[in-house]
Amino acid sequence: MRTTSSVTTEGQDFIQAALDGLSAHIAVLDLNGNIVAVNKAWCTFADENPPVPVNYGLGANYFAICESRPDPHIYNLTDACDETIPQGIREVIAGELDEFIHVYPCHSPTELRWFRLRVTRFIDGSHLITAHENITQQILAEQAREDAQQAYLAYVEASSLQLALRENHFRALIEHAVDGIVLVQEDGTLIFASPSAWRTFGYGEAEPLDFKPIQATHPDDLPRVVEARTQALNHPELHPTIEYRAQHRDGSWRWIETTFTNLLAEPSVAALLINFRDITERKQAEADLYHRNLLLHIAGRMARLGGWSVDLRDNRVVWSDEVAFIHEEPLGISPSVDQGLNYYAPEYRERIAEVFGACARDGTPYDEELQIITSKGRRVWVRTIGEAVRDADGTIILVHGAFQDISERRKAEEQQRNQLDELQRWHLLTLDNEERIIALKREINYLLQDTGKAPRYASVDLHSVVAQEHEKYILCLYITGMTTHSFRAVTNITAICEEYLKGRYELEIIDLYQQPQLAEKERIIAVPTLVRQQPLPACRIVGDLSDTARVLIALDL
Repeated sequence: MRTTSSVTTEGQDFIQAALDGLSAHIAVLDLNGNIVAVNKAWCTFADENPPVPVNYGLGANYFAICESRPDPHIYNLTDACDETIPQGIREVIAGELDEFIHVYPCHSPTELRWFRLRVTRFIDGSHLITAHENITQQILAEQAREDAQQAYLAYVEASSLQLALRENHFRALIEHAVDGIVLVQEDGTLIFASPSAWRTFGYGEAEPLDFKPIQATHPDDLPRVVEARTQALNHPELHPTIEYRAQHRDGSWRWIETTFTNLLAEPSVAALLINFRDITERKQAEADLYHRNLLLHIAGRMARLGGWSVDLRDNRVVWSDEVAFIHEEPLGISPSVDQGLNYYAPEYRERIAEVFGACARDGTPYDEELQIITSKGRRVWVRTIGEAVRDADGTIILVHGAFQDISERRKAEEQQRNQLDELQRWHLLTLDNEERIIALKREINYLLQDTGKAPRYASVDLHSVVAQEHEKYILCLYITGMTTHSFRAVTNITAICEEYLKGRYELEIIDLYQQPQLAEKERIIAVPTLVRQQPLPACRIVGDLSDTARVLIALDL
């Protein structure tokens, strides 16, 4: 044993060997704090961490070392630790403490280190033993454990916060969603209903309800609902969706669209999920639309009027039922553009190709009366109207329009023309006869005057005939929009009036699209129609008035 005395005994050697076998850095102090012995670990540590105290501190006062910090174990201590260690040792010397334990850092420039100082007294109280145990690994492990624990706690806190945010997110979605969400047990007992589910059927969320949702199903729809529910229960991979009626709190029936999802095998749910939305307004709109379409279909059938469209992006043609009926083709037929144009009679194909091409290319609308040849070989007069549809960029993507069978109207116009020609022929014959009769009466009166007799016939005054040439004409031209025929009629009658009635006519042009009530009131069955209201008798002329001679004859000009 290394001591200040040169006397070495066998017992001291034994004690020294025992101390050297310990891993702790040991120094033995007398009651004054003087170092009287150290072990091998103490010396090794001092050698590895200079400056090395003289004789490894033997004979030095431990309290003085604390104050000057030459001890490698304490030279890195803070002032607070410096006071703690001497104070603890003095308390052990004074018998105030049986044992003093203190953990302190002792870091080197290259590594972190911690030691545990344990100070105890000999049994006889004559000396103290100070043991510095390197507990760096323990401290690092504890720090790592603490860091891991803090990280875990931070993770748990973040996860809890994230979970809370998700919960709030999904709760907000459910509470404010328009669609209703209902969970029911396998027997149909209600487990959960979202706020929108309660609102849909007029109930408050706080109202306790002990019923099965299927009980609110309309009796006529109940078999379909049971079938869909059974399908979802027996086949969890399926999600059957049906539309049916369910009873509102006020007794009315609401149309709902429902999807069943089997989540009985999902531990967190363990229920049958029912998602539904109120589609009552949509069903009412569909019913209204159906009735409107039915009325349009009936009106189209009565007027022989249909609609068509051509999607220029894929050259797809859509015909309404009435258009197919006019062509004497099966309903639902969708011909190509070329096939549609080939229905027109040969003499009109060039014209329809020209106006359709201009509409599809430049957006020029058209309104034409042409003949088609149906699938059964019949010639049919039709009126076809086309307009272009543009997208947001102004590109023409669609051409659509109306298609009407006007064969009856054309036939009526032809009959009117024939009748008018016949009336004009009789008018001319009658006019010629009247002139002959007037001349004959004049000759008879002259003969009677020559014989001294009174004239038998009243004198014929031709001034009235001349006066007709100065009468004012009041004319009304009925048209339907500024179509090709309407434009021709307006142009022709204006030219005729300016040439033959200049200064003594009034011409009113009436668009029946803007004043449709006049068509029935004035009994206009075809357009364009020119009506002479003055001078009497009134007369009518149907057509585009391009036959000037016929118009002059009809107007007594």
